[in-house]
Amino acid sequence: MADLHWPPIDEEALQPLPPVLRAMVKALGFGRAIVFLQEYGGIPFTLPKLKDNKMGLMPDELARLRITLKQHLDADNRIALPKADKLLAYVRDQEITKHKDTESIVLQARKYHLTTRHVLNIRGQHRIAEKNASSYKRNLSLTKAEIEALLRLTYQAAATEGGNVYANLVHKLDKVNAQIDSFTGAQFDLF
Repeated sequence: MADLHWPPIDEEALQPLPPVLRAMVKALGFGRAIVFLQEYGGIPFTLPKLKDNKMGLMPDELARLRITLKQHLDADNRIALPKADKLLAYVRDQEITKHKDTESIVLQARKYHLTTRHVLNIRGQHRIAEKNASSYKRNLSLTKAEIEALLRLTYQAAATEGGNVYANLVHKLDKVNAQIDSFTGAQFDLF
């Protein structure tokens, strides 16, 4: 099994896909998985035990599918394969997002035979995902007492070490502290 040649796949690109689609793409690659699922997607599929070319699978493709689909097969080596449209929609959505800064909404709607509303929704989903990802990295929730303690520590560090970093932090914390004087016991987000 070590001599199998796996198609080059960006693991990060696979993450949004459902598990069975992810396994199919990992074994066959995006293009080959689309072709295979256009023929066999949406119906129960029995993974042949022997090297079988009647389904259009090469022996190495079949071996890779056995490995990646193993956890999804039932006792009779059957699996309900997803339709190719899921994978095609994923690829289309990635292209829309990739070219959102260089192609207009109307152009993308015509190019992919979608409504402008649908293109906006796809672009919006990408924007929300990016915002959530960056928000998890930046968002810090603190109580008023914690902000005041952090402000005291920052004042001390600014006095002893100086530097623009502490001065900027003191300025931001002072601003937040001034805004929350009327809120007791609440939590606030620092960005």
